[in-house]
Order: sequence, then C-alpha cells, then structure tokens
Amino acid sequence: MKNILSHLAALQTSDIDWMTANGQILNLSEDQILVEANTKLDVLYILLEGNLVIQTPPTPVHTQGEELTQLFPGELIGELCFIDHKLAVTTVKALSPSQVIVLPKWALMEKLGTDPDFATGFYQTLAMHLSGKLRALSDLLARNRTASSPSLQKVLFVFAILNDSDLDWMITCGTRQVVKTEARIIEAGMVVESISILLEGTLGIFIPTTVEGKSLELAIAKSVPGEILGEMSFIETKRASAMVKALEDCLLLTIPQKLLLERMQQNPGFCIRFYRAISTILADRLRTQLRSYQSGQTSLESNVNPSGHHQELDLAVLETMAIAGTRFDWMFKRLIS
Repeated sequence: MKNILSHLAALQTSDIDWMTANGQILNLSEDQILVEANTKLDVLYILLEGNLVIQTPPTPVHTQGEELTQLFPGELIGELCFIDHKLAVTTVKALSPSQVIVLPKWALMEKLGTDPDFATGFYQTLAMHLSGKLRALSDLLARNRTASSPSLQKVLFVFAILNDSDLDWMITCGTRQVVKTEARIIEAGMVVESISILLEGTLGIFIPTTVEGKSLELAIAKSVPGEILGEMSFIETKRASAMVKALEDCLLLTIPQKLLLERMQQNPGFCIRFYRAISTILADRLRTQLRSYQSGQTSLESNVNPSGHHQELDLAVLETMAIAGTRFDWMFKRLIS
C-alpha cells in the first residue's frame, strides 16, 4: 500500500504514514459500484489495486452508462466532491477485483487545518489529478466533436481563497497585458512560462481535432473575468493542450512562473492557498465540461442536496462569492488606475 501511495509525489513520507494510519481498506468485487452518480460523498478514495472505470449515469441511449475513462492504482476518486461539496457527477465501478483506501472527509479537513506541510502537498496532489482528468475529458470532447462552449462558473472563488497580501503581491509582480480581438494568447503544444488572470473581456478555449480529414479547432469553453490561464501547464509542467484566443478585446495580468515558484517557496501560506484555489477552479471546470459532454441526456447533477435545500441558494456560497467579487473589483481598480 505504501508503495502505491508513494507515487503521490507531492506528499511526504509522514503524509503517507498518516493516510495509512487513518484510512480503511475496502475491497471491491468485479462490477461493484464504488460511487453512484448524484449521491453525496463524504470520503476520498485512493485506488491501491485493480482497475476502476468512470461512467456517466444510465440513460435511455446508454442503459449501462457510458465509459469516460479508466482509473489505475495511485489515482484519486472523489476529489471533485471533496473540493466543491456537491453531489457526485459520475458513477465509478470496479472493472476487476480492486482495493481502495478510504479517507474520511472530516479527518482530512482536520489534518489540513493543523498541518501546513500536509496541506501544501495534499492540495498540490488534488490540483495535479484534476488537471490530468480535465485534459483527458477535453480530448474526449474533441474526439466526439462536442462543440458547446459553456461559460466557466464561480471562477471568482479563487479570490475568496487568496488573501489581500496575495493579491497585492500579484499586482506588484505581474504585468498588464492588453490583447486585441482574435489574438492568440496560448497555442496548443507550446511551453507556457507564465500564468495569467483575465481581468476584462472573454477568451475562447479550443482543442485541435480532425473532422472528415480536416484539421479544426473545436471550441470547448469560454473564459470569463476572474479566470486563471496557464495553471494546468504550471501544475503538471506540461505543454499547453489547448489554444486560447481573445473573443473580444481583453485585459490580462500576467505573472511569470519563475516568480510564482519563488513566492511559493518563500511563503508556505501562499503556497497552500494557491494550490487550493487552483484545485477549486479546476474542479468547477471539470464539472462544467462533464455537464457539457452529457448535454441532452439525463442531468448529471441535482440542484437539491439530500436535505432538500437548493445548493445554488446556499448562504455560505453566496457570502463567499460576495467576498470574492469585492476582492476582484479591488484588484481590477488597482490595475486600471
């Protein structure tokens, strides 16, 4: 077990020891469901042995659900729900006899609040796994020519997680960049050496694909003000998987990766908040793209939680969005003054 958990490179040996001591082993038989779509999930799973599959919920067309991707030892299950506290968006079941370690959400939250080193590695691990799944889903959207462009929601949550000193540092060390309509900011396959925050305007995100022998760029999403760009390449140290261009005149704040890494090394608190913020935005983007892929089929997510209250009306969420909006406005006014 420790050998598999050690593949979570961002975690230290002491973190692995804590997971081993506080987790429980669960054995799954072939075809056994681990996670049911549209249900509440209060744990995080790590696959230790075997092979799992992520599926869409059953529909009249796909009565057994449609396979999205397979999971192998060392991968996380339930990280999306852990971050955004919403219902499971997909079903996960065993393709072969499998084994997972079960980590209670309450225990993880307690550990995150008392151990900064664990929090840094844990949120970095979440961000890396979410980024990997998002890349895989983007490829799936391109292969299936799913050409919808959902607006990315709740991007301003990032500004509720980062504090005032974090934003002040970004303003001081970042560079304003004015981008004209149709200008390409990121090319698929290029090395991305900075992250950017979209302050004004709308950006389109496109995946290269081929239709009837012709090379096309399929629109899979739009970025709205508050969105962070280049974060997946930063998290995974990989080349860009998508092309990003301005759909109208835009204003960006660009921060070199080198300066960001220096800041994270010098300020552990910033490091935790940044990885947590990135995890939050990737989780929302992944959930949005899953809904896009399921367009026209049974809804992947109920807007009602188990207690019967509408999640969209959660007071804590509204308060968080208000704080985030205020901070974003403050940053925007600082940069245009």
